[in-house]
Amino acid sequence: MAESLSQEQLSLLAGRLSRDEIPAVKAHVIRVYICAVGTDSMTERDVFVENVYPKLRAYCKDRYGLEFQVSDLTWGLSVPEIESQTDLTPLRIREIQRCHALSAGPNFITFLGQKYGQRSLPDVILSDEYDVIQIALRTHKTRNTRNAPLLDQCYVVDENNLPPVYVLRARSAIVPEFNDPDETVRATAAAKWEEVQAELRTLLQRGADLAYLDGTMDSDSKERYYVSGEKRSRYFSLVDFSSACLFISLAL
Repeated sequence: MAESLSQEQLSLLAGRLSRDEIPAVKAHVIRVYICAVGTDSMTERDVFVENVYPKLRAYCKDRYGLEFQVSDLTWGLSVPEIESQTDLTPLRIREIQRCHALSAGPNFITFLGQKYGQRSLPDVILSDEYDVIQIALRTHKTRNTRNAPLLDQCYVVDENNLPPVYVLRARSAIVPEFNDPDETVRATAAAKWEEVQAELRTLLQRGADLAYLDGTMDSDSKERYYVSGEKRSRYFSLVDFSSACLFISLAL
């Protein structure tokens, strides 16, 4: 039997192929990542779930023998749940990469509406970048930078990570009332958390601006504190997987 196998097949069976030499397995699914501003496309995405996706599943199966899958990280969430999210960019990027790796065809669909999308609060900030922002805020002491200590109350350093990073504490650690059994108290905590998020976002943007003006931060790093998660996802997909992207305009 060994005589009938090619050298590549023998190497594969013996485990002697490198990762790059292992033959790619033919994909049997169409897996599409949905990129959309959650509060701007709820109706359209509901229509797709009810009317479009079932037809695409049937078409892919009957015509090509493929399974059609959809990955939509914010569909079904309420507006408060969407707006209370912190930075989902790492999760989004991993899921986009997964869809690209698994899909035999298109793997990214974005809905273009009227809203820009939420400028998410980063869950993780590189230690060096965080320090640059803090130095800028403390160097330029004004009424607009006086709340800089709030950053240290909400972000903690993780020196075990390589490179070291500052990690956003859990919201219940920042606003303990989130764990209160009283619904009214939790509602008040949610409103307080919105205020804290807004102030943290403002401080990071202001610090990045000041650091850029001081020459201690480049424009790309500064821009990260202003760009929405949806824009980051679109940019990542267009740069790496443009041939598999579809755009759907919601403008009238």
